[in-house]
Amino acid sequence: MNNSSRLMRWLILAALLSPFALSQQRYDSGPWKGFLMARPEGLPLSFAPLHRGPDLKGKVQLDGGAPLAGVIVELRGPGDKPDIRAAKTDAKGQFSFSALPEGTYRLKTMRNGFGPATGEVDISHSDKNEPVVLKVRYAM
Repeated sequence: MNNSSRLMRWLILAALLSPFALSQQRYDSGPWKGFLMARPEGLPLSFAPLHRGPDLKGKVQLDGGAPLAGVIVELRGPGDKPDIRAAKTDAKGQFSFSALPEGTYRLKTMRNGFGPATGEVDISHSDKNEPVVLKVRYAM
């Protein structure tokens, strides 16, 4: 049984069990081209493609430029109820955060023996987000 047959059987079963009539819409363009959507008529439905937000990449290094591994990078933002995420730098001092909503974020580094580095970055869906470089110093 192919996928079209399964979908048709599901639609017939849903129509029999539902007190509402089902309407269908086939998408002719965009990322959903060829997909069929069925919903009960008269009920609102929000159907938007899932949008994966931009990624933020960066590097933590010493003042002299050497990469620093094992640093916890905390990301806070955007808005009144900030999303708080954390990443750990790899052997090359690199870190990344994926699928971020648009907005302004605050970054802070934490590692024993080193002072914190802080920064702020604006994330936008419309332009390429440049990698962030955070420089840390030995704690005194």
